[in-house]
Amino acid sequence: MDVLASIITYRISGPAAPTFDPAIFAPAVGRAQPRPKAAYDAPPADGSCRLLDMPEEVLVRVFSELDSEDFARCFRLCRALHDLLASSSLLNLQQTLALNHLLLNPRALLPPADPALAPPSSAALLSALRERLTRARNLAPRAARVVRFSEPDGRLYEYLEGVLLRGVEEPSGAVHELAVYDLRQADEWEDVDDDDDDEEQSRARTTGTRVEQPAAGAAPGAGTERAGSDGRAALNVGSSNEGPVVEQVDGTQLSVEREKAVKRTHRFDYAICEFAVDPGQDLLVLAETRQTTRRTFKLHFHLLALSTFEPHPLAAQPVLDFPDHVSRRRPSLGFQICDDGFYVLYHNAGANVRDRVHGWQWTTGRHAVVAQGFGTWSFESMVLLTPSSFIIPAVQAHLDPASVVADELDNAIDLSFTHHLLLYAFPPLAAAGAGAPSAPPHTATHVATIDLPSFRVDLGADIPPPRIGVRTDPPPRRTFPAHPRTGPAPFVPAPESGILVLPFYCQNGHTGADPHYIMVTLKHTLARLLPSPDSPLLRLAFPRPAPVVPWAQFAPDVRLFGPNLESSGWVCFVYHHHWVNIRVTRDGDAFMQLYDFDPLRVRKERHDRRVRAARADDTWDGPETLNGVRLVTDPHTVPASAGATGTAPGPGPVPDPDALDTLLAHDTTTGARLPYLLVERRTDADVALIDGERIVAVNRADGIVLDDDGPPELEILEF
Repeated sequence: MDVLASIITYRISGPAAPTFDPAIFAPAVGRAQPRPKAAYDAPPADGSCRLLDMPEEVLVRVFSELDSEDFARCFRLCRALHDLLASSSLLNLQQTLALNHLLLNPRALLPPADPALAPPSSAALLSALRERLTRARNLAPRAARVVRFSEPDGRLYEYLEGVLLRGVEEPSGAVHELAVYDLRQADEWEDVDDDDDDEEQSRARTTGTRVEQPAAGAAPGAGTERAGSDGRAALNVGSSNEGPVVEQVDGTQLSVEREKAVKRTHRFDYAICEFAVDPGQDLLVLAETRQTTRRTFKLHFHLLALSTFEPHPLAAQPVLDFPDHVSRRRPSLGFQICDDGFYVLYHNAGANVRDRVHGWQWTTGRHAVVAQGFGTWSFESMVLLTPSSFIIPAVQAHLDPASVVADELDNAIDLSFTHHLLLYAFPPLAAAGAGAPSAPPHTATHVATIDLPSFRVDLGADIPPPRIGVRTDPPPRRTFPAHPRTGPAPFVPAPESGILVLPFYCQNGHTGADPHYIMVTLKHTLARLLPSPDSPLLRLAFPRPAPVVPWAQFAPDVRLFGPNLESSGWVCFVYHHHWVNIRVTRDGDAFMQLYDFDPLRVRKERHDRRVRAARADDTWDGPETLNGVRLVTDPHTVPASAGATGTAPGPGPVPDPDALDTLLAHDTTTGARLPYLLVERRTDADVALIDGERIVAVNRADGIVLDDDGPPELEILEF
């Protein structure tokens, strides 16, 4: 009551006027006396811990603010705290996500549309995440399914996060029709009907056979039955000349609605020259060229919703116009979509046309960023490193100092070529030009140039400089995927994490067999060179040239594989820290290889092996294969062009008298600071695509895997 009376008196009369106490401001005499300990600072006399007296919800909230290292130390404080931290599914989920550079998508925790369903619990999410990580580590999928195609393959394709796009090419070469395969629906293919099936369907479900229903107008009993190899579920999503084909999946007849959920096609009234997709935003971008004069074309980008093929509801302008004219009906383009940014690389345009990159804020239609190449530089590819920076592999042409004919500058033999990575940065789209929609685009700042290894080039012997690509998936998004509405991806890679993969496409005119290289590095290695997003360097024009990182400084942080790698026609072989590759032996056997460059997972593997060796009174001597997983920590050297030693896509040189010429100008040692894990399994495919939840095995030649006696198929390995 005294406390309540004081509060009432304070609110009625207001606070009392402060009084001046000279003792407060008097200088201290002698040594300052220590502050007496408060009751909460002194440990209890009985040795109990007041921290554990707090509610469990409060403790979980407190320990969720710790980083991974401090969280691990808390396990060693006391038994009671150890039991609390080990039993909390929410804390373990947060730490498992952090240790694997993942984020939890808050949209995955929203209540589902079906009121009979509940959002996933933290325990269910933790169990699913641990299972996925374990299966990916061992390359042991929980399910292997087959999708069958019927339409011919085209020159246009794209794959990202479970959505496969294929352009249906006409005899003239034009593409008006687009087929969309949503492989995220694979879990629904195992649904089972009621128990009133006929005897044949029941037998098919028991034996793992596939029963194909007769087409419309076919005679009764015309359906065919084929035993399923290794019991995989199969789905025919094509159509025959006689009518649509509906196939059994483990004895279940798929409805027309279910088939449409997996595959959809749409025909457009204009020819598609290129496309890009972002399934998380339900965004589909189609590029169209329209002829303006006899030799020039205008390039337009249609912003559509992937689910409806209608203009995207978030796009203020459904069509974006490329600011420059192009000289070909099918220009060479490169696309990247990240959050509200849409970026286009226009290159290989011909003489007197410099390569360039344009960026738009596609939600507002504002032309936000531009970067133009130099006179003697060729932009080979482009990918975003962060939401406000991109990396461009480039080839620079020089006049060879050893040339004896200085007057004939148009002779290609007198040229030499070097390869580099160009790093550009710009202000975030939300800040650059904010409030001024008509402002000119911001010119991206050239931040750094990174030298790449030197290759032997001899144009007289038909050995041109290698072409370079670059790939990193997913884009470095700051937002979370919102699609599909029924269940967006619950685990999303952190935007600053992942690897960057650079394929080198070489041509060797002497042997006819072209060497192929893959270079891998962590995105963080390059991101360290970037200025802060609010740095004045990104807004002002500085006359100084960009600093150059020499190859000797960059080499320990990368891994170079080759030259006996198979060149893939598909480029969707990297996701987050994983790179998937198909290795073909001399006997023709194919192996699917999954590389993991996550530094924390590699560090944990090294620690676990050292502990296991110490318990067995043994010594751990570095790289070894344990339970099918190979740990590689030693650097790797690829010999120069004059050597006769080939290298496999793995650690260490492998003597091979029939090896390809490496085409490297010098012995190249890489990987001193980039260890990795490697696991492999046999496969019938020779190209693989990857995302965070699955690996898709396809055929390099025509985009499909062929059965001996069946229609084209594509295998989906779910993790």
